[in-house]
Amino acid sequence: MQRRAAEIGAELYADQGTLEDVMAGDLFGSLEKVTAGVRRQIESGMDEIIVFQLPRVHLKSLLRFSDEVIPRAGP
Repeated sequence: MQRRAAEIGAELYADQGTLEDVMAGDLFGSLEKVTAGVRRQIESGMDEIIVFQLPRVHLKSLLRFSDEVIPRAGP
């Protein structure tokens, strides 16, 4: 599922790099990897992150993001 979402993202945002670049990004992977990626974005001055999912919304993972990633990544 993650790979298909990354493929769609790479197609839509071709200027962002290859599929491998997208998969290596901050918001794909394990809880630890995503949390660390969000933390890096916060530390670099990001004050708002918009999360979207392709090809469709997965409520379970959005809830996990809000319940597990945000509390761990916050200040």
